[in-house]
Amino acid sequence: MSKVYDRGGPRPAVLRPAPRPGESRSSAPGRRQGAPLTPTGVLELQRTEGNRAVVRRLAEPNSVQRDKSAPGTTTADAAVPPVQYEVGGVKYPEDGFSAAVGQIGDLWTASNGILAKQKEAVAEFCGTGGAAATDEGSLTDALLTAALMSLLTVATDGLGTAVAGTLMKVVTVAAKHVAVDPEVVLKMGEKVVEKVVDVGKDKAKEAVTGAVTASHTKTPTGGTKLATPLATYQSALDAVLDADASAMKQKTLNEVLQLPSTPPAARWAAAAAIYAALESSLAEIKRRQWDATSDGWFSTQTATGIDTFKDVDSGIVSIMLSGSYPATRMSADGAYLGGPGANETTVETYNERKLGEVGILKRIIMDSGSLGHGILDCAWEVDVGTDGEIIGFPRNHNRYGYDWLAAKNLGLRNIDSSDVTADNVMGGARKIWEELRGESALDLGTKFKVTGVTSGTGSYVPH
Repeated sequence: MSKVYDRGGPRPAVLRPAPRPGESRSSAPGRRQGAPLTPTGVLELQRTEGNRAVVRRLAEPNSVQRDKSAPGTTTADAAVPPVQYEVGGVKYPEDGFSAAVGQIGDLWTASNGILAKQKEAVAEFCGTGGAAATDEGSLTDALLTAALMSLLTVATDGLGTAVAGTLMKVVTVAAKHVAVDPEVVLKMGEKVVEKVVDVGKDKAKEAVTGAVTASHTKTPTGGTKLATPLATYQSALDAVLDADASAMKQKTLNEVLQLPSTPPAARWAAAAAIYAALESSLAEIKRRQWDATSDGWFSTQTATGIDTFKDVDSGIVSIMLSGSYPATRMSADGAYLGGPGANETTVETYNERKLGEVGILKRIIMDSGSLGHGILDCAWEVDVGTDGEIIGFPRNHNRYGYDWLAAKNLGLRNIDSSDVTADNVMGGARKIWEELRGESALDLGTKFKVTGVTSGTGSYVPH
């Protein structure tokens, strides 16, 4: 006979099915969903299970812990469709900002993100399809170490500035197409990009010494043994890029999370613009990383001083200008880059780069300039550093080289000897560079070739 229970008595136990494989108790049929998420909980869920898990969780009823004391809350609010914002193709409720920020931060270090693209560029340049396709030559331990210490620091600044410029172009465009005040969104985006890139550069520079040291193998005698110079270079670059990307990711998370929450649409628009900037800049940043890697490698080979020259200079961009009068537009007969790693692949990338953006010493040479009736050739040479400044004093290759440069400064077709002064010669050199810095080899009517150019010195000094 079955036992009868009254209304107040115990109830028989209800057996629930065990969770299926891969299913947690909290998500099994018949179980209620988890407690409302706090902003901290959103970040933790994003860290452990990813953005998709956060988006699913936020879509559940009562998924986010709300301020129950907020004025104006009525039962009618439940019938109003929730506001949603889109970042990177994913839609989030207003309370899902932390998850969206995590999605932005992931672009720095994801498998196909910015760091991955930068390392691809480094590997492609240093690999057999790039600089390693030809003999690397030999760089001594001391030379390579010293060069890397200084060059990686400079390159980090230059690449960081380029990345900031690339990102800001996209943020500016994105800000113009938002429903809220574009200026507010633009200022938010500018602030984030500036701070993120600055902290990345600082952390990268801090990592340079350790990265260069770690790329050497200690020998039993206490010295260091290099792998190939290119392998050493690649190893050091990768370590610096790791530090750079890690710092920028963390700073991105911090800065975007701290954007003003009022009006809410503004910070969401800024977040979407920053995501778009990072995502759409991947190819551009990879190209810029190749350029920086290439410039750094060839700059390690500039072992000659400015007053002492080898027969052939290595790692120097040489531009051979066509013979012309000082007042005419410059064109070139040739552009050259030589040294270990220079080949058709690595040299080709310099053809479209503006000379002012090339981070290698530029040597500008003219052997057949004209003055007056063009009877006598005028030959001179000017060196420009990576910072765009004239290095030393222009060199005179024959009696009339300085005359040509002085005439260039004064805008003349011919010149009196009394006007050939040091100030006018240097002024002419600066004018030449101002005309050339915004031009590429293709703009000047030539293409880069793999070779070296003999340097010369002049004995004639202007009065």
